Amino acid sequence: MSTRIKLFHEFHDVNETTFPRVARSISGMVESIDTIGIMTAENPMGEKRAKEQNEYAQNQLKKLLRDNNYGFHEVMGKYGNIENSLIIPNISKNLMIHLCQIFNQESVIWAEKTSENNMRFYYIEQDGEVKDVVDEVFLSSDVQKRNDFYTWVQGRKFYIPFFEEGHEQKKYKKFYKPLVYTRKEKHPTDLYNLDGDY
Repeated sequence: MSTRIKLFHEFHDVNETTFPRVARSISGMVESIDTIGIMTAENPMGEKRAKEQNEYAQNQLKKLLRDNNYGFHEVMGKYGNIENSLIIPNISKNLMIHLCQIFNQESVIWAEKTSENNMRFYYIEQDGEVKDVVDEVFLSSDVQKRNDFYTWVQGRKFYIPFFEEGHEQKKYKKFYKPLVYTRKEKHPTDLYNLDGDY
């Protein structure tokens, strides 16, 4: 069984999403996870949409991931609006940006393991520009008092301190190259039929 298919079976079920599992994943403590993506398909470009529209978009994102053997954790986030989000293990930055474009999101979060027990988090806009980079995620009990800019898993919160004082904002050039469709449809269901680095 391939690593991606194995991880799909380990992560795809919402009933298996627990705070300890998510905390270990985003802290770089799971040996088999080298990268993580965090995104939603709801409220495109930050504009509030009807519940039915958001449900449809989110289900399309989940189906696209499942069809291509990407597993995920289902979580909640509040970044202005309260939204359903997905934490996706072992997904490339280029593919996260592409999904951001498909679902017309303002931004996504992508992280890569830099060392044992450490992940580096990138805040990336739809055009591939990195707006901030941080090397920490907060999981402590103090986080539970936050009213905005957090992710919620089974009643517990974590947050990544993008755009906050107290950490150096590292500047990176765009690390995205446009993907070229090899099929005619606008939103292909097979992510492997795209040219690009995954």
